[in-house]
Amino acid sequence: MEREMERLEKFRQLMSMLVRKWTVEIMYCLYTRRSMRFTEIRKLLGMNSRTLSNRLLELEQMGLVKRIVDVGKPVRVSYELTSLGRVVGERAYEGFEKLIDAWERANTEASHS
Repeated sequence: MEREMERLEKFRQLMSMLVRKWTVEIMYCLYTRRSMRFTEIRKLLGMNSRTLSNRLLELEQMGLVKRIVDVGKPVRVSYELTSLGRVVGERAYEGFEKLIDAWERANTEASHS
């Protein structure tokens, strides 16, 4: 029972993070593009810098995203999924693909009825 409660708490933490605005979009960008700079993510998603910064920090703290600093001139910062983030991304992407396919089939069947 204690193990189940621990797993439930981890599931709750992960789900509460994933349902926050912009989290899924950021994870998807990093999953599909491997690595992106802060400005690239911000422009692609059309979000403000403060929100993006907060979400990236939260994802880092959860161990899903890592920040990579290239100490050249100028300093460049990029973000990519950690191995844990990649696993979460793969599982979520597979699940979403199945869900979308099922939804499309159901809508197609309903429109032909």
